[in-house]
Amino acid sequence: MTRIIYLVSAILIGAAAMPASAQINLDMNKITCGDWLGYDPTSQEFVRFWLSGYYNAAQNSTAMKQRTRK
Repeated sequence: MTRIIYLVSAILIGAAAMPASAQINLDMNKITCGDWLGYDPTSQEFVRFWLSGYYNAAQNSTAMKQRTRK
């Protein structure tokens, strides 16, 4: 019984130590306006927020700005 426990423990520890990888790679430089307009609203928000964070980090800006919709 203890051998099984040790074997299962070793397998679980080995599996936990394996590096995780992303399921997809997305090159944000290749997204066009036409692509963005074809996305659903949730994906549009994700891309918009990601780009906002990217450009704010590039400018070393740590201030959060709230934008209102008109």
